[in-house]
Amino acid sequence: MNPDIFLELEQAIKQGRKVALATVVTTKGHTPQRPGARMLIYKDGDLSGTVGGGCVEAEVVAAAQRLLREGKAALCRFELIASEDEPEADVCGGVMEIFIQPYGR
Repeated sequence: MNPDIFLELEQAIKQGRKVALATVVTTKGHTPQRPGARMLIYKDGDLSGTVGGGCVEAEVVAAAQRLLREGKAALCRFELIASEDEPEADVCGGVMEIFIQPYGR
């Protein structure tokens, strides 16, 4: 866990920047991060921290951007399982639940 992420979040709020905090809550199976991993997703596209990298991180960013527009928080489930369309995809095979909380105006 990176305590600096909370300082960065506090600074972003003081500056009036719209940002979402994504926190890994639960994991099952093989996942790139464990519970407690955090990432800040700014409305302008900046990122800080990580919740996994690769495809799952792109999905978290997309969900965070949607929640920032809607102004609401959500617990989101991400399955890191290859689809039939991409059986050779680089995936871990696990499931992650990530809580995404928007901040700012």
